[in-house]
Amino acid sequence: AWRGAVDDYGAALARNPDLPGALEGRGRAWLGLGEAQSAHGIDPREAFDAAVRDLREVLRVVPDAARTWLACGIAGARRADAAAERGEDARPLYALAVADLDLALKHDARLDDALEERGFAWRGLGEERLRRSEDPAEAYDAATADFAALMLRRPDDGRSWSWRGSVALRRGDAERRRGEDPGPWFRAAEADYLEAIQRRAYEAYLNLGALYRAWERWEDALTAFGAGAKAVPERKAWAEAQMAEVRERMGR
Repeated sequence: AWRGAVDDYGAALARNPDLPGALEGRGRAWLGLGEAQSAHGIDPREAFDAAVRDLREVLRVVPDAARTWLACGIAGARRADAAAERGEDARPLYALAVADLDLALKHDARLDDALEERGFAWRGLGEERLRRSEDPAEAYDAATADFAALMLRRPDDGRSWSWRGSVALRRGDAERRRGEDPGPWFRAAEADYLEAIQRRAYEAYLNLGALYRAWERWEDALTAFGAGAKAVPERKAWAEAQMAEVRERMGR
């Protein structure tokens, strides 16, 4: 469907390059195609690059279009994710995505989606910096701030707590790998995950299991993964695989 939309918009633009909305429509179709390809294990980089090109061309003409900046930032962040997954240096791509999402929020501060996506882009940038032995603190602090802002805007949405916990987990794991005490960060992550679960964001059970595994709290990890398998049926197979790994580490 997305490929067909890309082709249809392309044909329309070939007939009339000035057709209103067609270039943005094609950019969004490229974004949808890239996300679909990523979900099916197909390299999405070409699609995300095309999405960014089309959307930037729209923004050259309409520079105050907040939702177009949002779409461009999302496409850029997904492109950065794809680069990071393939071992490429994704730092410039994440930084560019953050800048685009900054502009989305500048033009419309009410865009919760831009705040959410910027938090993930900051988190990705932190991971990339950490991977290259750089200090990730600035990026992780910014991600934490964005997710905390979402908590205030959407207090009934437990996912924001889970997302903030994911940053604390990464920071604690980085401390552990350096031989430092991860306890303060791990405790912060645990508190956020438990709060997320209270607010019905049940995928946080799976994150909690990952936290306890990193913390070597094996029984707690089994309990959390088991709860996640029941609460999130579509992730049951994954949760059970994590439980098997924990049992192996326990020598069972």
